[in-house]
Amino acid sequence: MNNSAPYEARYGWTGKTVRVVLVCVVFLALAVGGSFVPGNPVWLGVVIGVFALTGLATMVGAAVSHALALRVDASGVALGGSPLRRNAPATEVPWQDVAAIVLWTQDLGLFNQKMHYAGVHLKSGVPPLPMSARMRRVSAALVPNVPTDVVRASVAINGWRLDRDRLEAAVAAFGGGVEILDLTEGSRTTAKRPPAGPPRPQAE
Repeated sequence: MNNSAPYEARYGWTGKTVRVVLVCVVFLALAVGGSFVPGNPVWLGVVIGVFALTGLATMVGAAVSHALALRVDASGVALGGSPLRRNAPATEVPWQDVAAIVLWTQDLGLFNQKMHYAGVHLKSGVPPLPMSARMRRVSAALVPNVPTDVVRASVAINGWRLDRDRLEAAVAAFGGGVEILDLTEGSRTTAKRPPAGPPRPQAE
């Protein structure tokens, strides 16, 4: 019997979330205050205010939702849905379909900012998760060195914290030899394509 603890991460307040919320509050205050300054275009204040309010609502909504972001347990890997959708279903991937857990990075191209992701590389023969043709083209352009099936089966590490030690312990306990591939040094240039992994066992 495996008594190891599953790993579960949920959305909540992080340092990045607090910083973004504070920035949104500052811009919202500037938008409101600037509207009372003679000569300032009203439309500019409205645009800034809408963007600031949208960002504020998004970050606070995700933080207070405590929605599931990632879970690793005996049944497999669960990738959380949108924290802004009430009772958004998680994507469940059983261990028999998992070739590797992949940590990768997207270069956002703005002020050297990067977005980190945790995802699943599926075994050969496992149907990929749904993705539109347009999104496949976008992912191929933005993260050309990360397989599209990994991009499909990934969750952004944004609004929640990834505990690498607990993740590794859970994968070692429940994954049956599944590896964690760390591509976070820069998916644009240094990422190596994950191995295809053994084919999915066929039902007899």
